[in-house]
Amino acid sequence: MNTIFSFGIAVLLSVSFPLSGMAESWLYEDGGTSVFAAILCHGKGGDPESYVVDPLRIELNEQLGFHTVSLQMPSGRKSLSEYKTDFPAAFDEINRAVAFLQKKGVTSIVLIGHSLGSRMATAYLTDTPDPLVKRFVGVGMLNNGGSPFNALANLQKVSIPVLDIWGEAGTAGDNKYGLERNALLSPQYTQIVIPGGDHALSGHEDELVDAVVSWLEETK
Repeated sequence: MNTIFSFGIAVLLSVSFPLSGMAESWLYEDGGTSVFAAILCHGKGGDPESYVVDPLRIELNEQLGFHTVSLQMPSGRKSLSEYKTDFPAAFDEINRAVAFLQKKGVTSIVLIGHSLGSRMATAYLTDTPDPLVKRFVGVGMLNNGGSPFNALANLQKVSIPVLDIWGEAGTAGDNKYGLERNALLSPQYTQIVIPGGDHALSGHEDELVDAVVSWLEETK
């Protein structure tokens, strides 16, 4: 799993659970008796049904039977630096979802983040991660902005299995920053580059889902 390689969305009824202090609600797909779950963190200005997180929250439930929770992360149209004070609130949201899933009998969680959501998720993993969070998937991760925004710096402190995915045509520096993280490659750290994919992997949702599903099956 230490190599770089290139690689239908079903419509389900979602159950919404309101989160205190958030403008929106997170979306939950019931995995029944499964002990596996995914928590998804959208990017800047997004919501639980934003690109990247929406196809994954549906398909990981549909294809693998996972419980999935797509969070409403701290959001809004503001500069990157202004998000620094929102990181504790993001950690609280992740911990609330972990607690909810634990009550469902879940014993293994994959944390998934896109863009700013991946920055917040990697910072969470270096701060006080819950032991139920066994794996991490970062999509469109960026390394700029200093602490706590630097995904590369954060991931250097993470010991759980990591899947690092980006689109090679992303204009946010995706390919540049992804290649910087080559130094992290190991049996625990896998990178996947999606040819032609932009920062949101628009039009490449199937490749994204296939890559994540395959990796989750391999690292089960």
